[in-house]
Amino acid sequence: MQTNSDRYSENRDISLVELTVIVVRWRKLFFAVFIGFTLAALVYAFTAPEKQASIGLYQLAKAGDGEYLTDVASVVSRISSVWIPELVAEYETKGESVPSVKVANPEDTGLIRLQTLAPVDQTELVTSIHKDLLQRLDGWQSTVFQDAVSRIERRIGSRKDSIEQMPEQVGPGDAVSALMEGRIELEHQLDQMKAGQILTVASRGDDGAAASRTLIIAVGLLLAFVMATLISFLAEFVKVVRKRAMGGE
Repeated sequence: MQTNSDRYSENRDISLVELTVIVVRWRKLFFAVFIGFTLAALVYAFTAPEKQASIGLYQLAKAGDGEYLTDVASVVSRISSVWIPELVAEYETKGESVPSVKVANPEDTGLIRLQTLAPVDQTELVTSIHKDLLQRLDGWQSTVFQDAVSRIERRIGSRKDSIEQMPEQVGPGDAVSALMEGRIELEHQLDQMKAGQILTVASRGDDGAAASRTLIIAVGLLLAFVMATLISFLAEFVKVVRKRAMGGE
């Protein structure tokens, strides 16, 4: 006596066999559709404009204690949500289409990474966009750096003035020592500070044309198989419906 599990397994096997039979029965249609979609994918893969990745890198200004003077997330947010939309609007008024610029921060670094994938004939445009964004960022970081330097220099100057006035007071030893130590720490912190800098504007990545073609062809083959199978099942369905309709008459 067959169990429910056995009957389910048998029905499933029969269904798979029937599906295979349908594909075999409509093999001419299957191969016609498959070859058609495959040829379309090949044509598109070899006629689509070749694209190239351009990378821009910026090192954020660094404080003397190892931290960055500006929150990295806020930098990425400003570039993505403010500067890039402004540039897009500016170029669109000139009738130019701006490729998508991605902004990222490699983990545990103070680097800001711009990446643009665009057709090779837009190389100059991409360079111009990256240069504009990086110059804005550099101007912002320069201001932040100079403000931080000025604050530390004022603190150093304040301690220097206090030290010069100490000998005229009673019991200056410990106080002078503390002020000298604080001044030395501030000077060390000042020496360790680093201004932001543009590392690269639009360095070219490896030519991704071959990889892009491979991906397009792979997706095209998958789509061709799915569509060929689907259309074969649709043809079988139409045939069965028509046969039953004619029989019903």
